[in-house]
Amino acid sequence: MPRDLLLYLEDIRDAAVAIRSYVGDRAFEEFVGNRMRLGAVVLRFITIGEATKQIPAEITARHPEVE
Repeated sequence: MPRDLLLYLEDIRDAAVAIRSYVGDRAFEEFVGNRMRLGAVVLRFITIGEATKQIPAEITARHPEVE
């Protein structure tokens, strides 16, 4: 049974919220100097990429403003 579209959208939202919490208001140097934090952000971007590939073309076609 395929996952529901809303679950993929929740994955995207949750990953974005997590990225924001990992980065916060840290300076770039502080952020990239912490390998664990950097790795966590990269993993969340992978999650976003994988979830966006599951959004049907007819949905993305109706919302060209979202890339």
